[in-house]
Amino acid sequence: MTSVDDGATLRIEDVPGNDPVDVPVDGAASGVGVALQSMTVDHQLPPEDYRIEVTNVGEEPASAPSLDDAEAVGYLNVEPIGTDRISSASLEFAVDSAELPSSASAEDVALYRYADGWERLDTGPVATEGDTYEFVAQTDEFSSFAVGVATADVAVTAASLEADEVTAGDQVEVTATVTNEGAADGEATVALLVDGEERADQRVTVPGDESIEVLFSATVDDPGEYSIAVGGTDAGSLSVVEADATVDDTDGDGASAETGGDDASEETGGDDAILEEQTPGFGPVVALLAVVVAALLARRR
Repeated sequence: MTSVDDGATLRIEDVPGNDPVDVPVDGAASGVGVALQSMTVDHQLPPEDYRIEVTNVGEEPASAPSLDDAEAVGYLNVEPIGTDRISSASLEFAVDSAELPSSASAEDVALYRYADGWERLDTGPVATEGDTYEFVAQTDEFSSFAVGVATADVAVTAASLEADEVTAGDQVEVTATVTNEGAADGEATVALLVDGEERADQRVTVPGDESIEVLFSATVDDPGEYSIAVGGTDAGSLSVVEADATVDDTDGDGASAETGGDDASEETGGDDAILEEQTPGFGPVVALLAVVVAALLARRR
């Protein structure tokens, strides 16, 4: 190994067959917060002698964008020269724990490789005590690498009402979808808002790259139109109406009028009118009988 500015040149010579080759780096390629400790290289075929250039880069490569879902702690560039027979390698690196975000854990640290975009590599902790954490990552290609700490990005992405109209004093359920677009588990406080006023809140934990549903129950006592939202995401408009009044129409004069009381009797012409309608012609017959009886009495005298 030959140390150079910001890195080292590693010479690989006399490789015995296809056996893995342990390459000590001893922190020669180190920068602020990050140091490459060693490499183990596997070959497809026994290679000729070659070398590996390792450089600690103080900033992200010019051709690479920032990490999508992680905060970069440091960058490395690993480039083999003189061979194309490397099949895979494991890279052991160390991170200064003081360089990690305060909320980060060792499980959030990973090595990322750039190839038309950043790819998170299979990374595991080796030692996580003291001021320096050590990790090992697996890669099947060499290029620019970044040591990153996964971050969380938690937000309410959708909200909806169970019903858009309720009676004053009744409950309505509000459902919200909370999504974490980051790679690390994240926490957030989600609040239910009624006309911009906070009515309730919940503290939730959302795994990385996942979504959960949160359920609220809202009660509004006064009739009117209300805007409902969860965490700034609109759930819709809620219409609150008064309870229906119950009217009793079975008592009082009104019932008498409906069922044919005295008023109904007057409207139909009284008892005489009813009798006349039921026995048409009864009056003239009685008068005729009276005349006949009077004539018979006159003859007897």
